[in-house]
Amino acid sequence: MEKGEVLVVDGSQLFREALVICLELSPFTVADQARDLSEALFLISEGSYPEVILFDFEEAETSSEDIVSELRRRLPETKLLLFTAEPSPNKLVRALNMGIEGCVLRTVSGDILIKSLELVCMDVSVFPASLVPALLAYPPQGPSAAASPQDLSSREREILRFIVSGYQNRKISKHLGISEGTVKSCLNGILKKIDRANRTQAATWAFQNGIMPITEEEDGPRLNASPGSGNGSFNGGGISAADTHGDEPKGVILPRQV
Repeated sequence: MEKGEVLVVDGSQLFREALVICLELSPFTVADQARDLSEALFLISEGSYPEVILFDFEEAETSSEDIVSELRRRLPETKLLLFTAEPSPNKLVRALNMGIEGCVLRTVSGDILIKSLELVCMDVSVFPASLVPALLAYPPQGPSAAASPQDLSSREREILRFIVSGYQNRKISKHLGISEGTVKSCLNGILKKIDRANRTQAATWAFQNGIMPITEEEDGPRLNASPGSGNGSFNGGGISAADTHGDEPKGVILPRQV
């Protein structure tokens, strides 16, 4: 089985090398390392095609958004995962505007980092519960500030509920009896209507507009964040990949990281 390739972007060589060791026995491998986003862009231009870019950036860096935008243009299927210390509200908003699929704190264990990489590759967004208040306060962007659930069709609202619940397109299609391509097309339409870049931003918008996860009764026996995992626990908007034994309501895509 081929390992998923990760590009690690960090200014510390020791930290990058530690991640190589951390991922050694996991389903992932560090294919390339870069000191900053500019070097990452150079590696991409030289033919690097990672499944995930695990990166951080300094708040003083003013070119980060432009570089990430170019990375997105060249590698539209690659996942962006911010790997940082507890970010300031400004840094988090900047990262969200870059279209990240999630954020992992440097304080997590190696197991949680690997689980986060697995979930992101399954199109599940990952965020620590400590960031949920900031995520829910994430300001509307551009002309969609006045967008509301009423601007969406009933099918689009239904699909959003599954996205908020952490479902992949394949599972959504199975539940709704439609093709995976139809789900993807509907999601693209949703993103255009609400002016968001990805599933993470769409789920955050849904929370802000009262679109909640599907219930256990609608789903069946239980919700699973990933194959083989236990029930996800909801903590102000978060599935816990690490702590799955709680009795909180189930659902949502923002895991508690411990």
